[in-house]
Amino acid sequence: MTRRANTDDATRLALDAIRRAGVKDREAVRAALFATRGFDGVFGRFSVDPNGDTTLAVLRGRQVRGGRFDGDEDLHLGRDLEH
Repeated sequence: MTRRANTDDATRLALDAIRRAGVKDREAVRAALFATRGFDGVFGRFSVDPNGDTTLAVLRGRQVRGGRFDGDEDLHLGRDLEH
């Protein structure tokens, strides 16, 4: 689900930036992408910062075990995602 959700958000975000750019120009599309504010994505509403990162701070997920949801888990995101 996570890969599909990320792909859905990325595709819709790219198409939205292309639409907002209004021209077939790579730099205009990039500027529109980085100007994204309040985008309603699968994981919640987010914006894109000047580095191209989203403002999402927490992802919530549930795992299915034995045909039933097994609790909720939060994944707290930070800028240093390698650790």
